Amino acid sequence: MWRISTNLAKIYSFIFQPLLMPFYSLVLLFIYTNFFNLYVGQTLRFLLPVLVFTFFIPSLFTVVLLKMRYVRDLALSDRVDRIMPYMIFIVSNLSLTYFFYQSHVLLWFIGLVIAPAVIALAGLIINFFWKISAHMLGIGGLLGGVLSVCFHVKATSPVFLFAILFILAGLLGVCRLYLRASTAAQVYVGFLVGLVLAYGSVYGGLRLMFSFLR
Repeated sequence: MWRISTNLAKIYSFIFQPLLMPFYSLVLLFIYTNFFNLYVGQTLRFLLPVLVFTFFIPSLFTVVLLKMRYVRDLALSDRVDRIMPYMIFIVSNLSLTYFFYQSHVLLWFIGLVIAPAVIALAGLIINFFWKISAHMLGIGGLLGGVLSVCFHVKATSPVFLFAILFILAGLLGVCRLYLRASTAAQVYVGFLVGLVLAYGSVYGGLRLMFSFLR
């Protein structure tokens, strides 16, 4: 029973790993806003670059770092091992942000895209002093970005969506604690930092867009 529970916790942690949070954010954006109508037939134009720059490229480099013995394991259990992967993710995500900026998309969307880089930078800085939960940074960013888009862009409050996301975040936190990958403090702080930074990033992009329209 213990082994089954551990395996389920690991599978859940993989499904909601930090590198997939930007992709999930964009999927929810297409589902719950009029973004799909604004860019009809261009879904892959958005989803594919996000998946490549925020998941495949960082994952590939992490595997390379493992082969070169710069990191001990793919889970990046040791705090020191996370420095290079954090930096790679930040550079890759900034490249993605520049790609979309050159495509002249809405600035609040740029805020949503750059949010993972902002969160990763905060995680990198904190990581020098303390091991924060990267998983909770990621899902906190997902929830913060969705909240900001719904409140400030779409002007709606989908309670059902928020309830589901909070439950998923709670379950992820429980899994990290069960696997002893993080402490309670690392889980709570990671979630709050990710949520606040993503929320502020989208809101900042929206305010910047309005300032240009005046």
